[in-house]
Amino acid sequence: MNKFVKWLIGIAIVVVIGGIIVVNQGNKNSQDNGNQLVINEKGVAVTAVSPQKESISDLLFTIGSVEPVTTYNVTAKATANVEKTYFEVGDQVQKDDVLFELENDTFSVSKNTTLAQLQNALTQAKQAKETAEKNLSDQQQLFDSGAISQAQLDGAKTQYDNAVLAYNNALNNYRSNSATLSDQSEYYIQKSPVAGIITAKTIFDGQLATTQNGYTIMPVDAYVVKSSVSSNYINQVAKGQNVDLYVNSIDKHYSGKVKSISDISQNGAFPVEISIDGDDTLKSGFYAEVKIQIDKHDEALTIPTIAIQSNGNESYVFVANAEMKAEKKVIETGIKEGDRTEVLSGISQEDTVILKGKEFLDEGSVVVIK
Repeated sequence: MNKFVKWLIGIAIVVVIGGIIVVNQGNKNSQDNGNQLVINEKGVAVTAVSPQKESISDLLFTIGSVEPVTTYNVTAKATANVEKTYFEVGDQVQKDDVLFELENDTFSVSKNTTLAQLQNALTQAKQAKETAEKNLSDQQQLFDSGAISQAQLDGAKTQYDNAVLAYNNALNNYRSNSATLSDQSEYYIQKSPVAGIITAKTIFDGQLATTQNGYTIMPVDAYVVKSSVSSNYINQVAKGQNVDLYVNSIDKHYSGKVKSISDISQNGAFPVEISIDGDDTLKSGFYAEVKIQIDKHDEALTIPTIAIQSNGNESYVFVANAEMKAEKKVIETGIKEGDRTEVLSGISQEDTVILKGKEFLDEGSVVVIK
């Protein structure tokens, strides 16, 4: 009898263990395994979001190079020996810094001689005018007393008028030549017209400089990004459009605007210039990632792009309806930016759009939102 009881107990233990194994295996099959299908007695486990209203932009991507808006060439304006240069290539200069000086001894002598001659001529003309003026006054008194004729008085007036004309000519000649000589004096001291970087130097101490010798200066605060846009998109680009720029070399973002668009393509692309405000870290020759905003929609209805599925030309999403069943909705999409897409029709902001788990759904599938 004891043996029989033990036998029954053994059989019971085996049955219980077998049941536990079956239950555990069933539970194992119902666990979430990464992106694998998860089904339990309630339905397919999914994640979901609600559509959002936000601004979204249509961006065109390209690459461009940072270049100066212009460069300035400051060359000698007179042929003379170079007395002193003050900067080298790579140096930074400020506006009105003296770049170089030319020897001006010969010019100074010539200038002083010319000014002395002009001053002497002006002095003589002034004296002649004063003499003619006194003579006219004397002749007027004599005419008033009847001592001379009208013809004699008229002769004195003519002499005076001629003397005034000669004086005015001498004065104008002195002033114009003085101004010209003063301008020419500045030829021998050349200054920088802008703040910038010296990029080239062709003038050196002691050489005989001509108009071919001098400095090239690149401004440090005015750059453009030169890029190009393919013919497929060029009609969507217009002057004044906003541009986002990223310079990887210095890990900095900048804002810009489309400055100009060429009407002539080069190898199937149209050159585009983008204005950008520079700074001390930006340098000519850097490359920039260019994002041109060709369109923008405010208050657009958007969803994560990963929620969208396609079948041929048809785009659709699954939404969880009030009965917690998957409902397929065909949508019309608009702008895509980053990981979000604009939805023009097919769903509303009140819908619950399914994200993860959507691949395992059919119309009417029961869903459980995690």
